[in-house]
Amino acid sequence: MTLFRTQKLPLTPAAHATASAAIVAAAYRGRGNSSRRLPLGQVEVGETLKQGGTRQKLFRSHSQATPRWASLSSSVAAPPAPLPAAMKFSPRVSSSRRKSRKAHFSAPSSERRILMSAALSSDLKNKYNVRSVPVRKDDEVMVVRGTYKGREGKVVQVYRRKWVIHVERITREKVNGATVNVGIDTSKVVITKLKLDKDRKALLERKGKGRSAEKGKGKFTDADVAPPLQEVD
Repeated sequence: MTLFRTQKLPLTPAAHATASAAIVAAAYRGRGNSSRRLPLGQVEVGETLKQGGTRQKLFRSHSQATPRWASLSSSVAAPPAPLPAAMKFSPRVSSSRRKSRKAHFSAPSSERRILMSAALSSDLKNKYNVRSVPVRKDDEVMVVRGTYKGREGKVVQVYRRKWVIHVERITREKVNGATVNVGIDTSKVVITKLKLDKDRKALLERKGKGRSAEKGKGKFTDADVAPPLQEVD
């Protein structure tokens, strides 16, 4: 480390050792007189020393400044390298946190309908070959996680504005004595009985066919494998 002195004075070995210790301590603590104007490219790292009645300060160059963690013991490891960015599957979908949150909370009702989907029970899943569908009024659901775990009831309202559903018999009493429904997130429920109409049946049939077509997609059978080549003399 190159040192710069404001006054060139000979240092005794004891004073030199004291100055070195002061430089290391100041570099570790990040101390320095920020109000003093220093030469361009230099930063103050030493304490004020006294020798022969003359005050002097030690300086070092910015380009030769040592990171704070490097002045510690050699056993301390360097800061870890940043993790690589996650791979994007669709170039049309932004990976920005602020844009994702804005798209979620400003989504229109038509998109919130799809986002507020719930999983089907194991019986309905095997029957229709569908994992989840958007929740609608008059569906029967069971809460599988959270404060009201184990409670069942019919959906009385899908409150898309607040991203929750209201289930019958899951209520609370307000301070003024009024009884109000408790909002339940759709990720905490499982649909046990569907309210079926012709549109819902068409949706289940279409989704079931799509899952059946994708089940064997990308897999090879023995018929797809070419026969081995015959040896030629």
